[in-house]
Amino acid sequence: MSSKESCPVVNIPCNLGKRHGITAAWFTEDKISVTAYSNKLLQSVNNRPPVNAPVKVTHLAPTFILDEPILRSLVSECSNVFLNLQVVKSSSPAASIDYLKISRTYRSAIRACLEKLEDLITNTKPRDLEQYQNYVTIFYSVEYIWHLVEILIVDSNSATAVVPNLLEWVQYHFPTANRMATELLQQGRDMDSNEEYWGVVKGLIIQGQIQVARALLRLHTKSEMVCFEVAEQILQTMPIYSAYGGLSVPKFKSQWQYWSANARSKIDAGILAAEPDLEEIVKLVVGDRQTWTEQCRYATSWFEYFPG
Repeated sequence: MSSKESCPVVNIPCNLGKRHGITAAWFTEDKISVTAYSNKLLQSVNNRPPVNAPVKVTHLAPTFILDEPILRSLVSECSNVFLNLQVVKSSSPAASIDYLKISRTYRSAIRACLEKLEDLITNTKPRDLEQYQNYVTIFYSVEYIWHLVEILIVDSNSATAVVPNLLEWVQYHFPTANRMATELLQQGRDMDSNEEYWGVVKGLIIQGQIQVARALLRLHTKSEMVCFEVAEQILQTMPIYSAYGGLSVPKFKSQWQYWSANARSKIDAGILAAEPDLEEIVKLVVGDRQTWTEQCRYATSWFEYFPG
């Protein structure tokens, strides 16, 4: 055990133990039995307690994660998922296995466990609240990392269109920008007075939600200014690649280079300088490295802006 690790302290309610010491012995392989009076005291005939004196016996056992029924159920479900995979693979070696379906079943079990844990925390307020919150953090991390592995490795269809899937992944696991955008849209024309306005628009741009970002920009009180009209034209004409759109990769690259050069020329000409936040948004969409580096400082984790 590391010197920095702290051992748990257990308080045993035993008045006799305070006065005369305690004795501990293994009760089972994972439990210790503790009772009052030390061995040294019991060896002394004169100091032995009366025969009829009541003595409490306390059994101590380490906490185990699978003692929690919700987590035990998760382990059982996940074990069945991978056991079935082994059975299918061993019984029909030549059969085609739908690994994507199995992966999604595994993630579904984790999400169901997370929902149960969150309901438990919200509705019952368990005694070990911090421990259950740690469970949520751990299994949520497992779920979204596995989801990323599923996109990059398990899903063979992602090979030709990995970026759209990554954008869906980041939107699903980091929904703050989308949720706040909905709240801002409900406010109407005065939304830009909200101090979170520009942060939300930038977050949407980074997550590839160009249409929602444009909707917010159109409702800005200065949306009729030239800089906003130019930014709208840049975002509207931004080429977006789709594996099923019928556009070849070389053709898309050609369109992107032309569009990017045009957008950069607008930035260099100072057309967007009147609104620094708007200029920063356009720099984000054209892939300006310095702007991206600056924006990444506000990320809640290193992979929040991973698709960018």
